[in-house]
Amino acid sequence: MPNEPGSIGRSRYAGKAKTHLQQIATATAMHFIGIHNWLIDKLPEQTRTPACVKTMKRSMAS
Repeated sequence: MPNEPGSIGRSRYAGKAKTHLQQIATATAMHFIGIHNWLIDKLPEQTRTPACVKTMKRSMAS
């Protein structure tokens, strides 16, 4: 949920400078996780195929 405390979408701070600092820290952490996963050859998980794509594939196969 986006309104939960500690979620990425909500800033912990009220000031503009502190909010920007939090955004930089969050982006840096996400990049470090991505680099770590790349170094250990962990592939991204498969995302769910939308229903409209499944329907189009079925209609093209028929």
